[in-house]
Amino acid sequence: MSSHKRNRAENPPPGSASPARPDSPRDFDARRTSLPLPPGSLAAPTRGPNAMGPMPPPPHTAVGGPAHAMHPTGAGFMAGVDAPAAAAPARRARAAVAMPAEEGLGRVVDEHGVRRSARTQAIEARETAALMARVPAAGDTHFGHDMTAGVEAAQADYRAGLRSDPDQRAALRRTIDRSARTSADLSQLLPGAMRQHVEQHLGGGNTVSQDDGRVHPERGGAYAGAMFTSSHVRGRGMAAGGEEGKQTGRPRSPQPSDADGPADRTHASPHALVGAESNDVRTVWARKSANLIVDGHIERVAQQSHERGDHLTMVVRADTHDRSSVGVLSQGAAGGAFTLHSAQYQRRPTPAGVAPAAPAAPAAPSASGPGGTHHAPPGSSGGGSG
Repeated sequence: MSSHKRNRAENPPPGSASPARPDSPRDFDARRTSLPLPPGSLAAPTRGPNAMGPMPPPPHTAVGGPAHAMHPTGAGFMAGVDAPAAAAPARRARAAVAMPAEEGLGRVVDEHGVRRSARTQAIEARETAALMARVPAAGDTHFGHDMTAGVEAAQADYRAGLRSDPDQRAALRRTIDRSARTSADLSQLLPGAMRQHVEQHLGGGNTVSQDDGRVHPERGGAYAGAMFTSSHVRGRGMAAGGEEGKQTGRPRSPQPSDADGPADRTHASPHALVGAESNDVRTVWARKSANLIVDGHIERVAQQSHERGDHLTMVVRADTHDRSSVGVLSQGAAGGAFTLHSAQYQRRPTPAGVAPAAPAAPAAPSASGPGGTHHAPPGSSGGGSG
């Protein structure tokens, strides 16, 4: 009943009759509450002389308890307010006792001292073990003439904010051309792990094939394993593919330090030669000098092979922690000999106090052309971490 109607019922206008409202138990309940309360659960409230004054303060007067000590436990629901300071060690003891229960739920401390799910750690351990089992043997990954010295000299110009020496660039490109090798046997041109990747790709119908066996490069630092990439050149070219269609993803490994000069996100599969199929291929960080001089020249050689009408033109690449190998594998006619233009370079700077790897010595000329095929340089890690 609204207050207006209740006022009319209790104070009817003169001359009007209003039926009397029957008594309600609430009229006699001093607490004015409808909550069911068991007998003796609450003491009778103490009020002032006029029975309407404020309630007196609670019997406890201790104010030393912290605000966070209030918790819905104990008699009176707020017993924690009166808990003395000596109760803090008891609370810490209870928390310490609860820690083993968390381990029982499958959370353990990892190698970094972080408490994580034991199930997640077990899955990661299996994945890491599977990747480590695929790490190629030393000398079984990289190929081509070592261009590290020339790449580092050009990078020094970029660090100084200058352009690289055009005569030096021309000399590096001539070195790549002179080191080309020809053989009907791929094992004479490519090391074991790279050769197996290429042979599997040649037996399939995909334009691009990439096998990323690197062991957690995203964690930073030296990592084990290698990533192999091979791409059939389709001659899309800039006119057909269009630069606007190119997508260069961010590499998995952290960006190199600015102290080494500018670094580029190097596409393991050149978009200008392959087209949109290369957009899903993973990338790596490389020095600007290596990307522009070495990788750029390899792409020009591939374009020339396609324009000649070679039966096969394939760009091949191997990447490990600190080194990359790039090349063009071409075949003039079906069933004929293969020709490989290739080079390798150190992709990350040499750590302080460590001598740079010496260029690979020419092997015995088992294939046509001057010298032999250069695989991993002496002292390099091949497919391992750098």
